[in-house]
Amino acid sequence: MNDKIFIDFDDTICLHSHRISSRHFITSPPEYIAKKAYEESMLNKKLYDWLLHKQEDPNSKAVVYVMSSASSFMLEAKKIWVSEHCPGLNVLDYIGVSVDVDKTSVLEAYRKVFPREMKMYYIEDSFSERAKSEKTLEGVIIRSPQWIDNL
Repeated sequence: MNDKIFIDFDDTICLHSHRISSRHFITSPPEYIAKKAYEESMLNKKLYDWLLHKQEDPNSKAVVYVMSSASSFMLEAKKIWVSEHCPGLNVLDYIGVSVDVDKTSVLEAYRKVFPREMKMYYIEDSFSERAKSEKTLEGVIIRSPQWIDNL
């Protein structure tokens, strides 16, 4: 059975040195946004390596979902960034979460669909998102990206 791994994009898989408002890019094509908005960002290599390992592990055969609180045009740019910086990573889906809905609510819906015996991970840099998820998501392994550093 495939493990399900949900990872946040901003400051989890993509580490930013600074943030640029999406308002600067409303009329720009996603390719331009991916280059300009994230030009000083870098890949969280340890997380990336762990994800590749989980996908190759015959006991896990993990499937990855990338989550982001992003408008649709920024989500497209993030897809491009992941495809360029994470070669070999098999991302099943990209989930854009609106500002009205928190990621925990989205994960609750997925938890209802997946069998309980299936491992489900949530890797998130935001303490408040993790704390909310820990209170409501039964059976989900919730970790910060720093957890990978300690493996």
